[in-house]
Amino acid sequence: MMKILLLEDDENLADALVYSLKGEGITAVRADCIAAAQELLGAESFDLALLDVMLPDGDGYGLCEWIRKRDASLPVIFLTALEDESNVVRGFGAGADDYVSKPFRMGELVARIRANVRRSGGGQEKKLDDTRLCIWKKDERIDLAPGEYKLLKLLMEENGRTVSKERILERLWGGDVSGMDDHAVPVYIRRLRDKLDGGAAKSCIGTVRGEGYRWEGWT
Repeated sequence: MMKILLLEDDENLADALVYSLKGEGITAVRADCIAAAQELLGAESFDLALLDVMLPDGDGYGLCEWIRKRDASLPVIFLTALEDESNVVRGFGAGADDYVSKPFRMGELVARIRANVRRSGGGQEKKLDDTRLCIWKKDERIDLAPGEYKLLKLLMEENGRTVSKERILERLWGGDVSGMDDHAVPVYIRRLRDKLDGGAAKSCIGTVRGEGYRWEGWT
């Protein structure tokens, strides 16, 4: 299920949104102020942030800029009664992906949420988290060592293409592979499989005999 952050200080509107979005298969986790939103963003993984502008402890523009410094890929939509051109321009200038004015039609809002998540490549069950060197499986956080994270990111970036052992060594150790044990890469692959496969019969990381390894997709 898609999971979004909802920053809205109007309790009645927030409750109605949470309820309506749930019916559309979207889990909305509510924050009522910027500080609470920042805490949630630091602790959990979201597919999108839906932000009000006027808030008790500041404005949504500043939070959007804060989000962009931490995560350039997280889609941000402003949902606000401030619909004049200057505020719309300011919202996009802060890094927003979309701007929806109140009052709004629920169907349109849901469509915009889905479209922005789809364009970002999000909404997947499992996502890499560059900020915390981990991967999220729904609400479960799987922590990775720096080398494990670099290896997993390389394999996922190649998206099914075989990656040679030599290239993996270069990514993990910056090209200085002198004296490296031949078993170093298999050890990292085994550690990743132990953490990611969850006992599945088929591993998400395949071995191509004599060539290297490739990302097979989540099991």
